[in-house]
Amino acid sequence: MIESNVDERLTDRRTVGRIGNLPVDRARLGVQRLATVATLSAKTSFPVRDSATTADAQLQPEAILSEWRRDEVKDLLQLPIFDEGTASTIRVHVKEVQEFLCAQWLRDRVQNDLLTQERLAALLFRPSGARTTIPTHLASVAAWLALDNSYVSELMIEHAPHQLLDEGDPASLPTTTRERILRAYAAKFGDRNRTEVHFNERGLRRFSHPDLSPVITELISSVPGEDVRATMLDIVAAGKLGGCADIALQLAMSSETPGHVRDAAVRAASHAGSPTQRVALAALASAPGTLDLEVAGTLVASLYPDPLTTGMLSDLIEAIASRADAHQATRLHRALSREVVQRCPPNERLSLASSMNRAVEQGCEWISESLVELVAVHLRERPKDVFTPEIDEVLGRFDTLENRWESHDSNIKPLEGAAEHVDLRRNLLKWYVQRLLGQKEDVSIGCSSQIDAHARRLFFAGFGDLGVMSTMLAST
Repeated sequence: MIESNVDERLTDRRTVGRIGNLPVDRARLGVQRLATVATLSAKTSFPVRDSATTADAQLQPEAILSEWRRDEVKDLLQLPIFDEGTASTIRVHVKEVQEFLCAQWLRDRVQNDLLTQERLAALLFRPSGARTTIPTHLASVAAWLALDNSYVSELMIEHAPHQLLDEGDPASLPTTTRERILRAYAAKFGDRNRTEVHFNERGLRRFSHPDLSPVITELISSVPGEDVRATMLDIVAAGKLGGCADIALQLAMSSETPGHVRDAAVRAASHAGSPTQRVALAALASAPGTLDLEVAGTLVASLYPDPLTTGMLSDLIEAIASRADAHQATRLHRALSREVVQRCPPNERLSLASSMNRAVEQGCEWISESLVELVAVHLRERPKDVFTPEIDEVLGRFDTLENRWESHDSNIKPLEGAAEHVDLRRNLLKWYVQRLLGQKEDVSIGCSSQIDAHARRLFFAGFGDLGVMSTMLAST
């Protein structure tokens, strides 16, 4: 996919004034050389102004392509494979493409006997105490080379198997090689619970394959290291490996499973499981005492609203609200504010809002952000010319929220939603001003100033013109 993207951008000459002056093969060699110098220097851009420092001047395209004519360099840099980095720099449009092009250049040098395997290995693999490592900026380059260079592949499996799980193009590796990589990764990191090694989901999806299900199941069952087990489950989720769904569900349902392993197991069982297994997984919501909030958040994000229904979610929210560990910075908070708000069926929003409201009243204030988001979505999607009985219910939410208007910027969103409803904005403004007046025994100048401040806030949220506001305020 990357190679076809490179070909397309090298043949697109619409941005080059002198069409046809720069052959595609020469353009390819030029961009490969630039990408190689940038990658080996751990850079992502080239200076293109004469004001560059002495060190940066060596990275100018004209200096790297010193035998090229100036007009050729100019034509090359106008191709859509380059983007402007800053006002004084240019870069290959995507970092992954730069690394791919660097690997191509090194591969060609080896194939043409201009670079030995030993010199290539010395470039990619560096001693670090008793270990051999690959510099971070060269990991993707090494992974690309490992696809058709068995020497590099064997060294990576021995010293850095984890960097073959998501770097380069894992889908192009034979499944037998992928199995060796998994076993080497488990052997290298399997005795540790925390490895500080992280993977991107897209790479794991390309690495995943149904034929790997037996070895993944085996490693999940036998390796003690928590991070390795979690990574295996992430591969199951990314590739939707149904052959591993049983063990994923088993780990997800057990309160004895370590937290982040259980989190990965919930995600794996929800992605790879059958409808029956997903229903069994959703039953975890009925036992909130056994869930930490990260796992609960993954459960909600993965299964709501089917098979984890709004009623089940409401029960979960109210059960968790009184827990001492309930706070904002968790996956559950993010799931309620994002996935739940986006997916909640319109006819179930108000019942869910009632449950959230009760949780806030119990002291679980971090749910108020999700509540206002839900109310805002509901208001935005209601008919604009109909004042429905549910409006009173919506206004009731503001009993809980109005004291937080000043502390949470997001709480302006329900006001913006309400501003689209003529009848609602009139009633809300009148209701809110009456509340303010009722909070003071003496309607003093200070109270009027308070009213003015909130009236201005409502106005800038879109509540009509100043004349309408003045009339409403006068009538109260």
